[in-house]
Amino acid sequence: MKIAILGDLHIGARNSNPVLFRMMKDFFSGMFFPYVKENGIRHVLQLGDVHDRRKSIDFVVADWISSEFFKWFEDNEVDFTTLVGNHDSYYKNTIAVDGMSQLAKRMKHVKVVKTPELLELGGKKFLMLPWICDSNREDCSKAAERYADADTFLLGHFELAGFEMIRG
Repeated sequence: MKIAILGDLHIGARNSNPVLFRMMKDFFSGMFFPYVKENGIRHVLQLGDVHDRRKSIDFVVADWISSEFFKWFEDNEVDFTTLVGNHDSYYKNTIAVDGMSQLAKRMKHVKVVKTPELLELGGKKFLMLPWICDSNREDCSKAAERYADADTFLLGHFELAGFEMIRG
């Protein structure tokens, strides 16, 4: 089984800048979706932050995510599993209210992961951890300890405090 993994998408970045938004749509329709079909990929794992703003979402962006982006997975029967990231969640201390669950309602092939979950795909195990915050820290830690072995891939939306990405 072939699986594609996507990182932070941040659809609607820079205040839903129309140039960036068009580039994102063009990437998916012109490159990513055709690649998934041509290569027989049956599952896409997305690691959080589908959209960009934590407390609000542009209506045009929300409409595109649900009526075109998520709909592509429905129409093509490709499973899309997304973690709730910090930008997908309204609150900072809990992921109880998130935009992805709202946009993915009634979708059979779109799954939103809000709690630690072990997926088995193509004989491989993937521990999926959403954004770790106050309300789920203990559950995420326990799951990571429980599945800490060489046979399980750990995928998550992690905040690496103190990690220097760019020098200085």
